[in-house]
Amino acid sequence: MRRSSGKDAKREVREVLDLACGTGIPTVELANRGYNVVGIDLHEEMLEVARRKTGKVKFIQGNALEINFREEFDAVMMLFSSITYFNEEELMILFRKVHEALRPGGVFIADFSPVVRGEESRPLRVGRGSWRREAYNHGLEGGFAWSAEG
Repeated sequence: MRRSSGKDAKREVREVLDLACGTGIPTVELANRGYNVVGIDLHEEMLEVARRKTGKVKFIQGNALEINFREEFDAVMMLFSSITYFNEEELMILFRKVHEALRPGGVFIADFSPVVRGEESRPLRVGRGSWRREAYNHGLEGGFAWSAEG
């Protein structure tokens, strides 16, 4: 989180929203490192597994497209190529919801596998903010980091 958010966040990252958190592996790790984390996933079964791992995280069953947070988080993340499950219209809704959830200067971090995505990726612009392409060392994954302008 520090490496990714440190490049783009214009504020200290303390409060993190993990969308499509699944069984909470990175979610729990962030909580163990001192971040205040909320995890959201569609599947209650996944959240039950996550809840057994820690009491430090608030896990909520819900749809990422229906979140209603207002400037509550310094960072929002969506890992393990979860962002590839959305079509372009849904992505625009997701980005708008993420933008609303972020405090000014916050950052959205998402990753995806080009193999899964199956097409050349292009940055999308939503609201006031900027995208930066993030390349990972092993070459199989990439992602975008988005900074909200405050």
